[in-house]
Amino acid sequence: MADPAADHGNSHNQVGYGSAAAVVLFMVSLVIVLIYQCFVLRRDMAERSPQGKGNDRPSRSRSH
Repeated sequence: MADPAADHGNSHNQVGYGSAAAVVLFMVSLVIVLIYQCFVLRRDMAERSPQGKGNDRPSRSRSH
């Protein structure tokens, strides 16, 4: 997808077109990465705390 935009921008002296295509490609990639990270973070948090009830670490009790 990036090659045709870069080729068109370089061969036809339309640098603005190539730059705009690169920005659009970057934005699409960014949205995909953010959505993926959201799902991975939710999955990891669900695995870390079963049934969403706190963390797995035992509470510390102070004894004097």
